Amino acid sequence: MQKTFTLTVVDCPNCAERMAKAIRKVPGVTEANINFITRKLTLQLADTVTDETLASVQKVVARMQRGCVMV
Repeated sequence: MQKTFTLTVVDCPNCAERMAKAIRKVPGVTEANINFITRKLTLQLADTVTDETLASVQKVVARMQRGCVMV
């Protein structure tokens, strides 16, 4: 399953790549890519994805980039 979110804050391309790499480690996430220019986060998720998985991704986003929220 694929889901796309807009990130409210992404400071630099390197920050975006580090964030995507950390998101890939979240259980249930099979792939994560961030387009720095558009601030789009695209997730490939296992079929068994839950709200907890998305909450974990949001926690990673907030930890990696202060003030950043997925919308």
